[in-house]
Amino acid sequence: MDLSKRDTPESYIRMALEEFKRRGLHTILELGCIRVPVAHAAFKCSLSCPTRCDGHSTLLFDSVLQAELISVDISEKACNIARKHLNYTPQKNIICMDAIEYLKKRNHKIDLLYLDAWDANLKDSAEKHLEAYQAAKKNLHDQSIVLIDDTDVRWTDDGFQPAENGIDGKGRLLIPKMEQEGWNIIFTGRQTMLVMG
Repeated sequence: MDLSKRDTPESYIRMALEEFKRRGLHTILELGCIRVPVAHAAFKCSLSCPTRCDGHSTLLFDSVLQAELISVDISEKACNIARKHLNYTPQKNIICMDAIEYLKKRNHKIDLLYLDAWDANLKDSAEKHLEAYQAAKKNLHDQSIVLIDDTDVRWTDDGFQPAENGIDGKGRLLIPKMEQEGWNIIFTGRQTMLVMG
């Protein structure tokens, strides 16, 4: 599969942020922060840009100035990159720790949960994203938004392949579980967004 032909994540993130604003929400929790330094001022990358496949989600979420942003990543290197690019205010925070452990300890509501922590080519990526959702569930509410990255591909011995049923990758186990629990898919593709009811 030619990964350069996939949609970029940015448009999906922006659609989720439009819904976030429309609902009057406040708190964004991102699992997996920006991992590549950004040399360009604009978020839109050309086809030749080496970071074209990155959505720069941390920067996009940070651009919602009135929102509280918590970004959790286990990589100290990634956290330092995110801190370098973040517009620091008391409402913006980068936490370097295991995302599931963080979610187990969290006692505050989550308005937008962005799941992008375990790469889709890792053997247990789908399981980890399901586990993260289950740990976060106590903090979600009937207006919450869940956005899952890399739902358009699956990993095989031959590398990335298109999702067989349109929903695979990081959401392979999570999306069917959420649908059973009453969540509805608003859009799907490179990323999938679900809301309750």
